Amino acid sequence: LELFAIYQATLIKLQQQDRLKCEQALRIFEKELLTAIGYGLSCKTAGQANVDSKQYYAFNLDVGFVPCQNIAMPVRRSNIFTGETINAILNNNLTGRQVLQEAKRLLGFILSLLLAGRKIHSRQLFLGDSNV
Repeated sequence: LELFAIYQATLIKLQQQDRLKCEQALRIFEKELLTAIGYGLSCKTAGQANVDSKQYYAFNLDVGFVPCQNIAMPVRRSNIFTGETINAILNNNLTGRQVLQEAKRLLGFILSLLLAGRKIHSRQLFLGDSNV
């Protein structure tokens, strides 16, 4: 029931013309969906320390966020994220283009792992593609 209420609120926000607010609403919905199915994000790392905003983390579906050692500026890999973005997602504080882009990448990465490579055709559904 709670997920349905979040879904309904997301649909209302998506009717707004503001692209930034739409993206924020989608990321928050994705986060809440993961929580509802038992894969919620934690503010603790695999070693049970708090996520440090100045640190980089790799995400592992089985253990969560694992600190990246000796990486000042990691090469952009699909499973490496900043602690700043992780904390922003956890606090529903998705402001700023970089945080939103990284949140989209993180949540999409987790969903793709759970879907085992199957595609979500939401874009086609919104565009009215009957081949979905």
